[in-house]
Amino acid sequence: MQREREKLREQVRLARIQGGDGMAVKRGQVSYITETVDASSVDELKAYADRYLEKIKSGVVTLVAGDKFVIKVSRDLTNQYDANRLKEFFGKGGGPAHLVTGTLTVPADEAFQRLADALK
Repeated sequence: MQREREKLREQVRLARIQGGDGMAVKRGQVSYITETVDASSVDELKAYADRYLEKIKSGVVTLVAGDKFVIKVSRDLTNQYDANRLKEFFGKGGGPAHLVTGTLTVPADEAFQRLADALK
């Protein structure tokens, strides 16, 4: 039953991403996505980020679910945009230069705006 539920969640996630539902790619110095998604775990947030980054190829994907966030930077941009430096807009967390997870310490809308300002 657990595997079936995960399989269905993955199908919904893929359909949503492939359809572009809610995925607004913004343009600045780099392409980026900021979005609040329905994810039940950090692993699910990471899976969303992977799929979104596949869609835009090069850029920054920042997703929030509840009080958790994930920032994924395409590997070609990690020298310019280390995810650990971008996390300061969102809260506490850590990880390698291309993928940071953490807990929000500011409202998501405020964090998204700070990131947008930094990427303009």
